[in-house]
Amino acid sequence: MALVLLAGMLYMNLRKPSMVPGIVGFLLGGFDSEGHHLYDLGIDGSVTDVDDYVSDGSGSVFAYGTLEVLFKKGLTTEEGVKLAVRAINSALQRDTATGNGIDVIVIDSKGIRKVVEKELNLVIEA
Repeated sequence: MALVLLAGMLYMNLRKPSMVPGIVGFLLGGFDSEGHHLYDLGIDGSVTDVDDYVSDGSGSVFAYGTLEVLFKKGLTTEEGVKLAVRAINSALQRDTATGNGIDVIVIDSKGIRKVVEKELNLVIEA
C-alpha cells in the first residue's frame, strides 16, 4: 500500500541527519472500486483520512479561507477544479513560498489526467 510506504519514508526521513533537508508533507489521493480517497501525510509520518478538503504548505492558511467559503459536498469535477485553482491562487497571491504555478490533476474512473498547468511569471519592476 503506497500510503503506508510513503508514511514510513516520511517518519524515517525526519529522524535521519542530513545536510539536505527532506522534510515535506504530502497530500495523497487515489480512486479505486470503493471510491475516492484523500490523505494528508504529515512530516512526521502521520496519516489523516480526509473527508472533504485539505490544504498543506506555507500558503495553506490562505487556501483554507477559499475552501471554507466555497466548498460543498457533491461538487462536479469541473466545479472542483475551479475551486482548486481559486484556492491555490489565493495562496499564490499572499505567500511567496507557495511557488509560481498551478497544476491540477484529476483522478477518477477514467484515469489520471492533468487538467490545469499554468506557470506564473511575475515581473517586479523598480
